[in-house]
Amino acid sequence: MSGKYRPLNDDAVTPVISTVLILGIMLVVTGALLSWGIPNLQSNEAYANYMTCYNNLLNLQHDIEDVATQGEGASRVSSVSLSAGDATFKKDSETFSFVYTSDSSVILDTEGLSNGSDFLRVFDLESNLDAFNVTIVYPDGEEVQYNTSDNEISLSRNLISDTSGIISDVNGTELGGFILLGVDELYYNYQSVAGVYSMSLISGSTIAKEPSSQPYLVSTPLTLGSLESGTISFYSVNLNLDGSRYSAIGTGNYEVSIRNQGGSIQSYTSIYHLRLHISGDLQTPLYYGYQSYFDFEKDPFGNEIYLDSDTPIDFRLLERNIDVSVSLR
Repeated sequence: MSGKYRPLNDDAVTPVISTVLILGIMLVVTGALLSWGIPNLQSNEAYANYMTCYNNLLNLQHDIEDVATQGEGASRVSSVSLSAGDATFKKDSETFSFVYTSDSSVILDTEGLSNGSDFLRVFDLESNLDAFNVTIVYPDGEEVQYNTSDNEISLSRNLISDTSGIISDVNGTELGGFILLGVDELYYNYQSVAGVYSMSLISGSTIAKEPSSQPYLVSTPLTLGSLESGTISFYSVNLNLDGSRYSAIGTGNYEVSIRNQGGSIQSYTSIYHLRLHISGDLQTPLYYGYQSYFDFEKDPFGNEIYLDSDTPIDFRLLERNIDVSVSLR
């Protein structure tokens, strides 16, 4: 048989080719699972975990709103289960500043009305007045009186939350005033394979943010009335955790006891103009809520929203102190 080749065995070649094809298909499928299938499954799992917490926190927000609006002594016990992520109670996380005008010929506005500010500027947007007397009242009861120079005041004491003020003309006729509030927040954060999910419960509002999206309003701010009704009532909810062993909670099942301890009611009758500035990460969705549901308009030249009325409206600010106690369930 020297110089001759053995004939090719087709029966032996076919299994080899089949094995190579099967291995190739398995590699392609495995690659697809690793690059798309498993991450997609993980993202779906992350979203399911987030939605579980989302619904629990939204129920808690509804309970806080009920307690805040039902009056002193109202209470609830809310069950909260966090399957992923953690939640933290934050003090004064956002700042709300209100400037109101009780004289129809003037529109008052300010600059520097924020936590820690050492100056304040007062303006009449109608340009009828350029000098003012200002009395600032601090939360501990201290009152300081100033006269503006070129619309500006250098403050002897920095502004803090719960500071208010009365603005008058140089003859002592009251024109309006301002209120500076720090607003508490329950902040939820969940870092997943899909990205970061978060929620904020703040002053009657629920705001959510999902990966690759902007924060959006889930429930409207805790405010009653409208320009059409002639009355606007704002609720500011302060969360007091002094009696709780928790200021932050992680995954697990909890009972959250909340109780309305009352608080101040500031009433300003017959105002014509109201300007609201919110500082903090939640400004945009909160502005959207006030514009969509309570007749506010956005100032195109400034970072604030406002109400202007030809007829007087009643403006009330209700601060509600809510005691919060968290325990494991």
